Amino acid sequence: ACFGIPFLTAYRAIFYDGAVTGQTLLIQGGAGTVSHYAIQIAKQGGARVIATVSGFEKGRIAKAAGADEILNYRDKNYVDQLLKLTENRGADRIIEVNLSANVNLYDRILAPKGTAIIYGTADPLAKVPGMNFIVRGAHLKWFIVYEITDTELIEGTRYLAEILADGSLDTLIGARFSLENIAAA
Repeated sequence: ACFGIPFLTAYRAIFYDGAVTGQTLLIQGGAGTVSHYAIQIAKQGGARVIATVSGFEKGRIAKAAGADEILNYRDKNYVDQLLKLTENRGADRIIEVNLSANVNLYDRILAPKGTAIIYGTADPLAKVPGMNFIVRGAHLKWFIVYEITDTELIEGTRYLAEILADGSLDTLIGARFSLENIAAA
């Protein structure tokens, strides 16, 4: 239950636009299940990872997954902190769980010619700073895991099998239930 949709979403989000070696990735919602896997996959792929969280405990979860830096998106100076970490460039890629909540910052946190890989949004509409995107040459790429190709599915499950076999994947378990309590699960 922990692997299928969350892991495949994370895998697709990280490699949607090719290799991440040497890039700085901003992974939004770093303590969530998809982001927890995305951090690990990105680090194994050679990326520097900055994860956003909403509090200290969630920061510990993202750090344990391998994030290089943790930023609390509720801090007033969150954008300034991110820019300092990226030498005023912004992230090369943003792995986005909630476009509608975060897109208004992209003109400052996404590097010129950077890409946002979007797999979620809370609201059906998001206001995008269009002119800033044009000037920056930014890219927005969207996907939903239920529509990935058979090739992408095979690649993702093969990668999952490899890192399960070598023991390098950490997973979050929210609760465990006996078979007798399956209805409670």
